[in-house]
Amino acid sequence: MRTRLSVYCYLMEHGWFDGISLDIDKSNIIMKALDAAVIKMEGGTENDVKILDLEDEEEKAEKSEAGKKEEGLRGGSDADRKLAMEKEKEEKKEESGKKVERRG
Repeated sequence: MRTRLSVYCYLMEHGWFDGISLDIDKSNIIMKALDAAVIKMEGGTENDVKILDLEDEEEKAEKSEAGKKEEGLRGGSDADRKLAMEKEKEEKKEESGKKVERRG
C-alpha cells in the first residue's frame, strides 16, 4: 500500500496527471500515465519512465513520415505527381507480371 501511495505522489509531483480527464480522446495520455505507474510500482527508475516519452516521440515521427508520403502523392509539384504516378504504374505492372508468372 505504501508503494502505491509513493508512486501516486511521485506521478502527481512530476505532472503525469496534468490535463488528464477520463475521456476516450485522452486514452493515449491515460495509458501512458498508467504505464508509468506500473513501471514505478515494479521498482523502475526515472530512466525507465523516460522511455515512455521516447516511445511517444517515435510514434509521432512515424506518423509524420506517413503523412509526408501521403502528402507527396496528393500535393507537391506537377513533376512530383508525375513521378509518383509513374512509379505506381510501374509497381502495378510488376505486380501483374508476377501474377501471370504464378499462373503459368
